[in-house]
Amino acid sequence: MPRFFVKKEQVKKTTIEILGEDIKHIKNVLRKQIGEDIEICDKDTKKSYICEIEKIEEKSILTKIIEELQKQKPVIHHITNYVTAEACADAAICAGASPIMADEPEEVEVITSGSDALVLNLGTINYNKMIAMERSAMAAKNKGIPVVLDPVGVMSSALRLNFALKLLKGGYVNIVRGNYDECRALADEKAAGHGVDGILQADEGEKLQAAKAVAAKFNCIAAVTGQVDYVSNGKQVLVLN
Repeated sequence: MPRFFVKKEQVKKTTIEILGEDIKHIKNVLRKQIGEDIEICDKDTKKSYICEIEKIEEKSILTKIIEELQKQKPVIHHITNYVTAEACADAAICAGASPIMADEPEEVEVITSGSDALVLNLGTINYNKMIAMERSAMAAKNKGIPVVLDPVGVMSSALRLNFALKLLKGGYVNIVRGNYDECRALADEKAAGHGVDGILQADEGEKLQAAKAVAAKFNCIAAVTGQVDYVSNGKQVLVLN
């Protein structure tokens, strides 16, 4: 379900008003209609709501609050890159979780063991982070804690690719999410040597196959993400638009 962020003054007792650029995205990209649901997060209070669209106008969209999302807060251990750390934390909070950012190798096993999920992002990888990630992944596997791998830029260097493959082949990863280039590199076990942004042109069929290939090869859930997401368990593929 698409999620949008608002300020606390846009949230009333039973309604939430959406303003600004999100209106164009909801109307023209997602093509949402009156009666459809969206998720809205108050970025000031960090509360999240499921809302039904009641009125669509040129400069605002009025929604009715259906329910406030979960009160329980699962703890998510992130070993992520410094570029997106704040955004990752905010997204986790708005989804009702409690994020903790910890990448010191001497403490990560304890942090992971006390968490409900582990997220590994290879965006700003270095030697110490690889040690931390591997230790956390082992702790998560021993505790049955789900692990999400974001294989940022694995098509760019052998270091990134080989480390991601080590985690995947070790059976530490439950979910992989990457763009088409990243997932293709994992499936082919080949780095092409370009930047972290996807440059390969792929049609829907190729993206479906990439998701399916990664999931089947590494016995996990794989998501090829973008404007449309393709999620597979290795046998079936779900398309999320």
